[in-house]
Amino acid sequence: MEKQIVFLNEQNDNIDVEIFEVGYQHKDPNHKFGPHIFQYNYLQYVISGEGTLIVDKTAYPLEAGCLFYTNTDSVCSCFSNPDNPYEYFFIGFNGSKCKKILSQCGLSSEHPVLKIFNVEIINCYNRIIDTLKSNENTHKINSKSNRAISFLYQLFSTLIENNYSYNQSPISENDHVKNAMLFMEKNFSQGVTVQDVAAHLNINRNYLSKIFKQQTDSTLINYLSNLRLKKAAKLISSTNLPITEIGILCGFSDPVSFSAKFKKFMGFSPRDYRKKITEPNRMLNVNERIEHSIEKSIAVQLSPKNPPLPAGKSTQPTAYDPILPSTMK
Repeated sequence: MEKQIVFLNEQNDNIDVEIFEVGYQHKDPNHKFGPHIFQYNYLQYVISGEGTLIVDKTAYPLEAGCLFYTNTDSVCSCFSNPDNPYEYFFIGFNGSKCKKILSQCGLSSEHPVLKIFNVEIINCYNRIIDTLKSNENTHKINSKSNRAISFLYQLFSTLIENNYSYNQSPISENDHVKNAMLFMEKNFSQGVTVQDVAAHLNINRNYLSKIFKQQTDSTLINYLSNLRLKKAAKLISSTNLPITEIGILCGFSDPVSFSAKFKKFMGFSPRDYRKKITEPNRMLNVNERIEHSIEKSIAVQLSPKNPPLPAGKSTQPTAYDPILPSTMK
């Protein structure tokens, strides 16, 4: 069985959008293309299996339901997982309106992957393939091409309707930065990298690093490292956990590297920091107990004592005896 089936469009005279080829990639554990800049825009829809897309050195995991975009401006490559190779439809096209339409679909070089399960996407690919492989007379070739393009527009329409970021409000740069911070806050202990953050948000690493720096005045790497060190400092001061274990819990696999980074960040090694934090607390607790004991002793000494009553003096208040609050008796 052929590993890849391709159908070419013999008539390309549509300025807005024109199809060059469409096909199907069967499961192939050795499948790989790139890295290079493609001549056409490509939309690929994964049916099953797994793989990886790399766009300008940023990696995006692929699985069933992923529609991924390779463009004419970025260096792209893609390869299948040998243990679970993907299979996917693909279509190559160009035209003056391509980027505008793809943007409405939620696709760009910074956002090259959509996760979408919709059987209509598969139907559109199959209709385009069936149209271009049909044996029609030469004078009907132009009609065949236009019909194939109409099915491509149906594919675009399906993607636009299912693209929440387009139908609702677009995700702003500020939202991307907030989402990156939330992801790091939740996963800092797992040893995540800047690459993992970008992949989670499905955006280009360089683009994320740029907007993060603009909005926080900190690089992603420094922010993630400082976040881990602050969490480590809190654990050192509030628990009795071993220093090595705290480093691992905060995403540092190398104890030596953790100790060096902590000392640079806090001005003390982790062990010296624990001593510095805990000693004042011990002294404070002792001083608090001493002060409390002294205050109690003084209060007892200064508390008024009831003088002995003259003989025959009643203990009941008279009209002239003031009734004092119990605290003053």
